Amino acid sequence: MKNYTIQTEYGCDDFEEMEKTWTKIAHGNQRDVYFAEYDGKKIVVKVLKDIYKSVNHDDFKASLYSEAVALSLLRNASNIVQQVGRCHSNIAAEWLPVDLQKLPHHELTENQRILLSLGMAEGLAQLHSVCHGPFLHHDLRLKQWMLDPNGVVKLGDLNAGWFLPRNAQGERCVKETEVALRTTDYGLRATAMRWLGSGLHLGSWRAPEEFLNLPLDEKADVFVLGLSIWALFKDGKESPYPNHRAGAESYDSSAEYVIAGGRPQVDEQWPALVRDVLTWCWAEVPAARPGAREVAQALRTLVEARGLGSDDRYRPPE
Repeated sequence: MKNYTIQTEYGCDDFEEMEKTWTKIAHGNQRDVYFAEYDGKKIVVKVLKDIYKSVNHDDFKASLYSEAVALSLLRNASNIVQQVGRCHSNIAAEWLPVDLQKLPHHELTENQRILLSLGMAEGLAQLHSVCHGPFLHHDLRLKQWMLDPNGVVKLGDLNAGWFLPRNAQGERCVKETEVALRTTDYGLRATAMRWLGSGLHLGSWRAPEEFLNLPLDEKADVFVLGLSIWALFKDGKESPYPNHRAGAESYDSSAEYVIAGGRPQVDEQWPALVRDVLTWCWAEVPAARPGAREVAQALRTLVEARGLGSDDRYRPPE
């Protein structure tokens, strides 16, 4: 993959032109986000923050490169945010009006939630089936899925992910994820393995094997796909474990709760197939979970049974 030629429409000269008129619209952990209108198109430009530009760290550089390679390989994928430009560690992508976290959830119908869930699963399936993959996203939650003006769901923000490695025979193998620890002056120390109870905050949107510091594969993403579908049906709820309780037991953290087998509460009024898909995604053993493609196929069955089509999608206001 080191010699792969990343294919994009715009390069550094175009970025210089975009910079003349772009406006900042958001702050990310590693990049600032700008909006630009260029060449007759609306574009989002993600620019690496100055504090990271001097980082001489192989894992950090590899993660940015892997993101660009994956997006290049996934050009024209229907449910992936499209990369249109690259200049060093900065990328330009198609502009999309809203992410799924910011939808007016109280206005969504059940059928619209089903169609959105199908789009989420299809985006993840495309990511996992990319050439040289699977590619592990490793940072899923509702806000990572965007919605285009036609109601098509697209998955973005791949900078926390990586291509799952393969052995000499070309067989896929899992990798123990390393997380770069940041010092107070924003430099990057030597990478260290995740550990439970160390003070390193992983948040709630993780599979149990990650909390346990076990090797990860694409089924970790599938677990969090289930959490994201659950959140979509729960009106965009931001935490799947607000009370860290399982029966009579109470836990101090999301990690302890999930490791003990705790899962989000599922509403019995939701479609039976959706409830079954969530239970399937949340299996304790990764091998017992479905692939993202299987989740999409299951949800497509429900869509077809209800006779839903593109006219039934939620579309953001213009």
